[in-house]
Amino acid sequence: MSANPRSAVIPGGHAITEYTIDALQRSVLFCDVLRQRSQEYYRHKAMTIPHVLGFDLEIILDARNFERPVNFWLARIEPPAGVVIDPFKRPFVVFDPRAGQGPGIGGFKADSELGVAMQAGHTCYFVGFTPDPLPHQTIVYAIHESVGHLGIFVSGSVARKQHQEFSSNIDLIDILPPGLYEAVMTPKTDDTVNPQWVEGDWLVRFEPRSLADVAAVVQPNLDDERRFATVKRISDINLGFYRTLLQPLVRAQVKAIAAVTAQTNADVTEWLHRLTPAELPYYLFSERNPLMAPLASLAGRVFCFEARSACSARCHSGDAVR
Repeated sequence: MSANPRSAVIPGGHAITEYTIDALQRSVLFCDVLRQRSQEYYRHKAMTIPHVLGFDLEIILDARNFERPVNFWLARIEPPAGVVIDPFKRPFVVFDPRAGQGPGIGGFKADSELGVAMQAGHTCYFVGFTPDPLPHQTIVYAIHESVGHLGIFVSGSVARKQHQEFSSNIDLIDILPPGLYEAVMTPKTDDTVNPQWVEGDWLVRFEPRSLADVAAVVQPNLDDERRFATVKRISDINLGFYRTLLQPLVRAQVKAIAAVTAQTNADVTEWLHRLTPAELPYYLFSERNPLMAPLASLAGRVFCFEARSACSARCHSGDAVR
């Protein structure tokens, strides 16, 4: 009589126990990662001027305190260890390219604008923005003409090339006549005239441009217009659903909140904020939730258990070899 073929694939009790322990350990470690993320989120929110710059800085001006306040701030960037600043070189002033808390190509890594400029010996300053805009403020931004806004973040080589060329040609830019120019970068080749005078792998030239040239870059594209029209239509449909199904409930809720005292109103508003989908996951896994308090200790025990198991496995492996 042949054996049951299913018996070969049914795990034994020991395997099931090991799998269960491993699943529990992974769950604990995953929850601990979420706890650490939440703690970092609230630590960042508690900062007077939130930023994620990868360099130490000294706040020089906080424009929220100006006679006409805006949510700008100016900081002097401290050079990293081993970087020597030449006080006779012109300073670099970098504006936060994303208009919010200093993320992005401005200065969150060594190959950023700030990092490259300091490596070249320039004193650096950074103009950032606090999260909450103040009334009567205008923000202007620019988009890379080919790789787009996110392409600069995804491609470190693109950011590195542009930052290095602007840094090394700052003196040339300074003596250009007033006007509008495009920085055209071409790779250095064997046919480049006097290649020994070209630093790096790129040759940059500044070509005069007019507003018509800029308009040609951003001229409407029919395919893009169709895509935007589709997205707008979907947005309008979603807005219609919201106004029909949810807005009456929200308005009723707001009226109920407005009827309570000012302090209670503030408390309810805070709890409503915590219950939003964007905020709730952070609160649930932060140490503000009492249930998360023992999680860090539990995760530490998991790491210790894994370390002992790995050490024991190596010892048994060595005994088997001997």
